[in-house]
Amino acid sequence: MRTAAAITSESAPPVAIVGMHGRFPGAADTPAFWSNLVAGKDVVGEIPGDRWNWRRLHGEKSAEGETSYSRWGGFTEHVDCFDAGFFGILPREADSMDPQQRLFLQTAHSAFEDAGFAARDLAGRKVGVFVGVGNADYPVLMRGDRVPVDAYRGTGMALTAIPNRVSFQFDLRGPSSAVDTACSGSLVALHRAVASLRDGECELALVGGVNLLLGPELYVAFSKAEMLSPTGRCRTFDAGADGYVRGEGVAALVLRPIAAALADGDYVYGLIRGSAENHGGRAHSFTAPNPDAQAEVIRDAWTRAGLPLGNAAFIEAHGTGTPLGDPIEIDGIKKALALSGGSDRPNGVLPIYISSLKSHIGHLEAAAGIAAVIKAVLSLQRSELPGNQHFEHLNPQIEIGNSPLAIPEKNVPLQTRGVPLCAGVSSFGFGGVNAHVVLEGVASAAQRDADGEGRPFLILLSARDESGLRARAAQLLDVVQYAEGTARQRRLELELYDALAIPRTPDAAPAGLAANAVSPTKLTRALEQLSTTAGRGLTIADVRDCVTVEEVAERIARRPSSFALRDLSRLISGTALPESAKRSISVPSIARSLMLGREPMSERLAFVVRSLSDLIKRLESFLADADGEWKRFTLRGRGEKLVPPVTSSGHPSEHHLMRWAEYWGLVKAPQTPWAGIYPDFPLPAKTPLPAYPFELKRIWFRSTAPAPAAESEDQGRKSRSNVMHLHEGGLEAREGRRLLPISVAWRECWGASTVGLPSSLVALPVLAEHLERSGSRAGAADRIGLGRPCDLQAGATARKSGDGEKAVIHCIAEGPTTGALLEARAASVAPGFIPQPSAECTGTVDGSEFYRMLERAGFQPDARYRCVRRVAIGRGHLGFEVDLHRTAAEDGRFWTALISTVVLGIGWLLDPALSPSGFGMIWRIGLLRFDADAYDHVVRIDIAQTEDGTISVWARNDRSEPALGLTDVLTRNFSLAPVGRTELRSRAAGAGR
Repeated sequence: MRTAAAITSESAPPVAIVGMHGRFPGAADTPAFWSNLVAGKDVVGEIPGDRWNWRRLHGEKSAEGETSYSRWGGFTEHVDCFDAGFFGILPREADSMDPQQRLFLQTAHSAFEDAGFAARDLAGRKVGVFVGVGNADYPVLMRGDRVPVDAYRGTGMALTAIPNRVSFQFDLRGPSSAVDTACSGSLVALHRAVASLRDGECELALVGGVNLLLGPELYVAFSKAEMLSPTGRCRTFDAGADGYVRGEGVAALVLRPIAAALADGDYVYGLIRGSAENHGGRAHSFTAPNPDAQAEVIRDAWTRAGLPLGNAAFIEAHGTGTPLGDPIEIDGIKKALALSGGSDRPNGVLPIYISSLKSHIGHLEAAAGIAAVIKAVLSLQRSELPGNQHFEHLNPQIEIGNSPLAIPEKNVPLQTRGVPLCAGVSSFGFGGVNAHVVLEGVASAAQRDADGEGRPFLILLSARDESGLRARAAQLLDVVQYAEGTARQRRLELELYDALAIPRTPDAAPAGLAANAVSPTKLTRALEQLSTTAGRGLTIADVRDCVTVEEVAERIARRPSSFALRDLSRLISGTALPESAKRSISVPSIARSLMLGREPMSERLAFVVRSLSDLIKRLESFLADADGEWKRFTLRGRGEKLVPPVTSSGHPSEHHLMRWAEYWGLVKAPQTPWAGIYPDFPLPAKTPLPAYPFELKRIWFRSTAPAPAAESEDQGRKSRSNVMHLHEGGLEAREGRRLLPISVAWRECWGASTVGLPSSLVALPVLAEHLERSGSRAGAADRIGLGRPCDLQAGATARKSGDGEKAVIHCIAEGPTTGALLEARAASVAPGFIPQPSAECTGTVDGSEFYRMLERAGFQPDARYRCVRRVAIGRGHLGFEVDLHRTAAEDGRFWTALISTVVLGIGWLLDPALSPSGFGMIWRIGLLRFDADAYDHVVRIDIAQTEDGTISVWARNDRSEPALGLTDVLTRNFSLAPVGRTELRSRAAGAGR
């Protein structure tokens, strides 16, 4: 491939892609997206329970009424979360904003950061924003729940506000357009952004698309039109193609003229050589594609690119997997080849592959085009094309035998043909609007900062709060550790040899663990020693299949930093750089990207380093809260009035750089010119670094449907069993009869502990008890969401509304501060549910040692609640042998001991150090199942982490019958602050009342 610099002399210079960010089905960022593609991971699944209950609408194709035969989709996590405070948006306004608007705003910020542009440098400039939009489920949901209209509803629901909000937030003065051409929206947006750049309307452009699946309305509509796949898979070009699968995602690219990108040292992911847009005119039907129009738009795009279509390494097809659309699209590509004179297959010429992203993640509709461009750019950059999924036999209506076209059934290497490596991307809207874009891959240019070895550079990090600063440091640590992985692996080998007391042999042969009598216990202790120096949070499960010391060191060196991965309360992302570029990251390029490409925020961290290993040590020291050569600043108010240090002449000293650090750390809007700090060192090239770790705060509208004003005596009797109150004295029914004094039990358990679990967790047993007392001895609840941890002062109320599967249960905290502790929906499951089998045991810990470990971490449950006798440790699994008798329904000790053990067990599984400052607390449960007749004597609790990262919990009785099950459990990190002595005395007094 050519470098980007080699192309600037051409008459029609291309547009450079200098930044990107996205969230896709099964992938929180672009690196995970690519990993899923090359691994062939199937990320399509059933509609999650926290969206809607698909079972209530499910019906066959011929079913009458508002039904859908599809229960499948490609879904993205945390679409209900938004860091409103980061953007200065009030909560009441954020509630009324379409989540598509919120998520695209965050994605835009991340893309600008990836491109190395701080917000202050964009303000007032001619920067355009072009976004493909279309779907809008949120307002439909709000109307359905009768949410009162407020002043923010209009701007919150308008699709045009998606790009306009970005332009407003960053003070951008270029065009700002929402493009709705259905499925082709984001690719049409890209075409128009390129035209705007070439016409001089803007100097920089942000282009993207967003599509979220929040409600069932379009599932019903598309099912009635028989567009969707009943089998839940996009079988593009396959004989079994039966429709498409809906998907969701949000993505954005930053575009810039190639000359400006090269002059500024931008990292160039790829080039846009040409693009075109047209309409299919009058076809067989309104939604039927026109192959002639598709051929014309492809031909026009390649003509504008100045490249023959026959040079394409691959075409990223629209490829929805419909039996009608797939053959028409192949026909259109063949016609385009004929128009350009490249339809024959000369001997020795490489094939043109026809690939389809939709076979991997489903159809992202308005965001499909931009997702396809990102896939194509990453493929060109890495010279590898992921194979199509679900392809077995070619659709008999498709004929490619006499053409250069081929379907990639597996990952294939992309080979150059003596010409630049190029690809085309197609996107066709169901209303007839077609678009095609021509891309060219570029070779990574050599770094301009190789001579910076050994000289000091200033590293600057900032965030809105302390946890954000730690997350940013952990993200950077992951990037730097990868770049320095080989040297780090050698250091870890030496540390492991010392920790395991294994002598190093002269021949340096790998040291076998078994041959050196390294038991699991001995290896665990060695890992704990590494953990204290590197903050790795390692467990035996991370290295259980390694057989030599060298393999253990390699596994640790390649393992992402636990600091970032453990912070589940934030949106953690990586960088889309290819492996070769990651390994060539340098200190000067990192220093430049952080100093000039990031906005200074209130919490700031600065240090001076001379090498990547220095940088790793400083970051690890900060994250471990150890003393180190770094400075932390907290900006208050308007900051201090300081003047910049005097510009040095020549090589700046570490002392001089730390003076710049103090100026940067204490001034609200510091000016840090590179030439003023490093006058003898040219401006390095940019390096894409991870995006800001936005806080995951759930923001959703609040249904205010009024409760009935009055009820008859008979209605009151019926509803009385559905309303319970949790007070300091216990759980009481309306009649005042004492049912479950769990609040007293909770105070007994945690009243004397330095660090205790928040009493809001009693909402879980309240839910189980509530379900049991509502009539059924066995049942379930799904879509369980827990509020933030809090202490209950005046008590709480559990209330059920609706009947059957439509029932919704809330647990609300009462008192001076009212808050939602829990929300759940009733669910139906077959009786006799089967628990997850126990995993292979690799070690054990007795109960006394388990509780000593808890005490060392600050958790001191009362002796009456210490029910654990033994813990079996497996790979991603803990098995607790317990002795829990439920002697009477009035006894809250059973529930307190059970829930406390489960919560502590989950925390231990996620973090063996059980750090109270980042404790993994339950915040969402996919499904809770119980059998009241089976938890008379619980003897076993199994806690396991599944392949998708969720947690499953199963409690069984002495007859091996499942008593309680929690599945699809998600956690977030919360800080369980130490309790002061005054509060301890108050707790103890409360426990005695």
